[in-house]
Amino acid sequence: MHTGPNTQSFNLLSDAALTEEGVWLIDVRLRVNPTSEPLSFILDQARPALIDRILREALRGRSLGARSFRVHLDTGRQAHDFPLPETFLESRK
Repeated sequence: MHTGPNTQSFNLLSDAALTEEGVWLIDVRLRVNPTSEPLSFILDQARPALIDRILREALRGRSLGARSFRVHLDTGRQAHDFPLPETFLESRK
C-alpha cells in the first residue's frame, strides 16, 4: 500500500492488483484530517494529488500487462467504483 504525502488537511492511501482477467484494480482512500478549513477547500487541494495517484497506479498496471482498469475510491463517507478509460492514460502523457 502506498501512502501519500502527509499534508495537514488530507491523506491518500492506494493499493492495486491485477486480476486473472487482466483488470488492474486500483483502490484509493482519501482521508480528511480534522481542520478548520472548509471541506470544499480541502477537496480542491486533494483533487490533483488524487488524479496523479490514480494515473501512476494505472501506468504501473499497464506496464504489468493490464488490459483494463477499475478504480475503487473510498472517501470514508462514500465509496465509488468506476472503470478508468484508456483515454485517461493517453490524455496524461
